[in-house]
Amino acid sequence: GNDLRRIDGELHKLAAYAAYARPITADDVRELVPEDITKAIWNLVDALGNRQAAKALNLLEDNIDQRDPRSRQPLYYLAMFSRQIRQILVLKDLSAQGVRADRAQQELGLSDYPFARLQEQAPKFTIEELEGILRRVLEIDQAYKTGRADGFLALELLVLEICARRRPAETRSQQASRRSWTRSASATSLSSPEPRSR
Repeated sequence: GNDLRRIDGELHKLAAYAAYARPITADDVRELVPEDITKAIWNLVDALGNRQAAKALNLLEDNIDQRDPRSRQPLYYLAMFSRQIRQILVLKDLSAQGVRADRAQQELGLSDYPFARLQEQAPKFTIEELEGILRRVLEIDQAYKTGRADGFLALELLVLEICARRRPAETRSQQASRRSWTRSASATSLSSPEPRSR
């Protein structure tokens, strides 16, 4: 990251580890310096926003293994997931109201890059999906806090739910047509004297 105070502290720690006598190696850095969890989390929520299940699950597993205490707190992930989904929902809602992109960006308080990423992700969800995901986040939050859910298992399932692509809702005429076809097909198969081959 760009936290100069942290970088300075990590350099002093590495120098002491090398006894101020030998060069610091990449292995030393990997051994002693925890990854910037904030950057890792942004990559994870980006994968969620793009509905990339395999990538999101891999990033979640990698993050949990980090030494940063936040990486082992399910509620931290839930808060970040919820934030991302809320932002996508707000952007879709503003767009539906005809609000211009620059005004929407101002409303969300985002700089150019994260706003551009959000614009790419918003078309991948319906408003109904986003509202449903937020309800699931709340359910998991309550279940975890009351001891009714394993935090990280619930997170993995939530990632799969967020990334799953739902079929578009059927219209009433499509539903009626499907029911009619199903009844017709069932009647035909029940009245047929020929046994089905396996």
